[in-house]
Amino acid sequence: MSIAKRLRIGSALITVTMLLAIVIAAYGINLVRIGGPIGEQIQAESDYVADILPPPEYVLEPFLEATLLANHPDQVEMRATRLAALRKAYDERHAYWKGSTLDPALVNALTRDADAPAQRFWTEADHMIAAARARDGAQLARSYASLSEAYAAHRTLIDAAVTLAGKQQADLKAHSETTLTITAIALLALAVTILALAIGSRLYLTHKVMAPLADLVEATGALAEGADRSVPSLERTDELGQMARAVETFR
Repeated sequence: MSIAKRLRIGSALITVTMLLAIVIAAYGINLVRIGGPIGEQIQAESDYVADILPPPEYVLEPFLEATLLANHPDQVEMRATRLAALRKAYDERHAYWKGSTLDPALVNALTRDADAPAQRFWTEADHMIAAARARDGAQLARSYASLSEAYAAHRTLIDAAVTLAGKQQADLKAHSETTLTITAIALLALAVTILALAIGSRLYLTHKVMAPLADLVEATGALAEGADRSVPSLERTDELGQMARAVETFR
């Protein structure tokens, strides 16, 4: 193989290795950077928890309003207004999370599982408002008891959703750390490879090209001065070998 071809191959290997290192570094850093895919998912899950604790997706404040209505039915219009506003906020965020790209288990935990008792809660809240307006204390008490049961079921499922979100956040952080570690190891390995290629190239140029070339130059000079010298590198099949055989012919 010729020297030029070997140098071209060595240069190509170093270039490809460096490009590979750049691609791996860019990919790994993009994954774990703030604003990257993993960072955005962690933020989305943080928003998910924030929407549950406190409301609107956790009907804690509506339950407080319903409790106040049960204790003060004369405040029905004020409580009805507040409950309507809270219901609107609940529905808006419910629609938002239903179309979310989060893990389906998280979406279902909030928009399906926890929503079922929440819908019963809102139905009983409407019944409470109607009973308070009709001054029907017995119906008001029955509706409040049913509403309280729905709230308790909702809260249990909300706690489960929060636990699931916390676990997935921990898994994402662990995945982020693993990605960083793998990226660092891969970059280190590529750096060692590049260093080895550079050292190998230098050793090759020094011992396989420069030193034999110096010997050939010295032999050529001696022959030009009339000395009887053997020509080195005649056995080589590269450019130095061709030069050596040409000098042997002249000799």
